[in-house]
Amino acid sequence: MLVGIGASMVYFPAMAAASQWFQKRRGLAMGCVISGAGLGGLIIAPMSRTLISQYEWQSALRVTGGAIFVLLTIATMLVKTRLPPSGEGNLRRMVDGKTLNSQAFIAMSSASLFHSAGYLVPMYFMSTYTIASVTQGTPEMGAMLIGIQHGISIIGEHESKHSRHPLFLPALKPLPGRISLGYAADRLGRTNVLLFCVLTSALSVLLIWPFAHNFNVMLVFVMFYGLSSGAYMSLFPTVIADIFGLQKFPSIAGFLYFTRGVGSFFGSPVAGAILDASWHENYTPVILYDGALLSLAVVSIMWLKMSQPQATS
Repeated sequence: MLVGIGASMVYFPAMAAASQWFQKRRGLAMGCVISGAGLGGLIIAPMSRTLISQYEWQSALRVTGGAIFVLLTIATMLVKTRLPPSGEGNLRRMVDGKTLNSQAFIAMSSASLFHSAGYLVPMYFMSTYTIASVTQGTPEMGAMLIGIQHGISIIGEHESKHSRHPLFLPALKPLPGRISLGYAADRLGRTNVLLFCVLTSALSVLLIWPFAHNFNVMLVFVMFYGLSSGAYMSLFPTVIADIFGLQKFPSIAGFLYFTRGVGSFFGSPVAGAILDASWHENYTPVILYDGALLSLAVVSIMWLKMSQPQATS
């Protein structure tokens, strides 16, 4: 809980401040900002593994926490706002009843809820699915696929024969993917690209994952799903700023990310209950459940486009 509170206190002000400095290329800028999370994962994951292997996990956490404290202290000193704070910046002015009752806000809340509920399901079940349903699947293979999805796998560190698979080399990394999709969003419309990414996530779950019974197909699923689902995280804040404005961004984003927390709270546990109730750990109901959640997110974003045409520009 303390980690979540602290992360939120850093995340939302930083995102709001970064959004203020860009208009025409806000999608590209926010893609670069969000990509910092992928870069941090590339650094912290091997660092944590090395620390845990040499020291106890408690000491590894202390070292990691100290490093994060130093880096965040420096980063927060560099954050500057472009717009002056409003003298009437109370909650009622920042989030009025008209905004909360608008179709755009309801549509974005629905999209946030359904997407977050389905977003983590493949990650949570990828390892067990790989062992149960992929030919010659192993826990190491499942862990590697999760690493590829998050862009934290380092080529050559895995001793498994699958780390030398030729399809592993062009695995899509989130850093260039988020930046390039942010650039495309500035050209094609941020809501349009957001819809494309969520639709790609839903289609990859429904059309690729059910047939992923070997490493090649599973890797294709991970590549498509990893790129499209990760891009949602960088595009979502830009759409919030476009629709509701920069002054309302922190409070609106807080509401919408709260709905993401609600979705994450029930999404994967319900999927686990479905899997437990299935016959011989049949993953098809879980896949259909995840696909339905992401499909509802697609419908919500289409509703957003119809209710807020200017958001697509």
